[in-house]
Amino acid sequence: MRIRPLEARDGEALFGPRIRYAAQEWVDRQGRDEIYVAVAEVDGLPVARVGLSFTNAAEDVAVLWAAHVEPEWQSQGIGTALMAHLEQVARDRGFSIIELLVAKDNDRARALYDRLGYELCGEAVNRWVEQDEHRAETFEEICWRMRKPLDE
Repeated sequence: MRIRPLEARDGEALFGPRIRYAAQEWVDRQGRDEIYVAVAEVDGLPVARVGLSFTNAAEDVAVLWAAHVEPEWQSQGIGTALMAHLEQVARDRGFSIIELLVAKDNDRARALYDRLGYELCGEAVNRWVEQDEHRAETFEEICWRMRKPLDE
């Protein structure tokens, strides 16, 4: 497995049709150093992604978002490897805390974050837009806010 930055060519593999529009936007934001999106690649195939935000974070808090591992690649250590990679990126950029949201009904992801040392610190509502050529639709989910200190 190789972890690398998101590229425009990853849109087809890692973004469903209704969020594919976001792939190029994320690549552009990554180019402006506002975010970093890590992609896990196995034998040349992109199989997972997780974003790390630097600009919409509190002064000393980096924010993880949009974690996704293709279903057939789950439970193979890919999510754990991506999280460790992004935690190191956050450390290297001087952040001392990393934070994320996880849907309250996503027990599988919550178990991963618990295992990796993230602790509950509140609740939040996560909102996103999905769109196609006919319409845009806003979704929201109630989430746990979790955080982890990035000890050296």
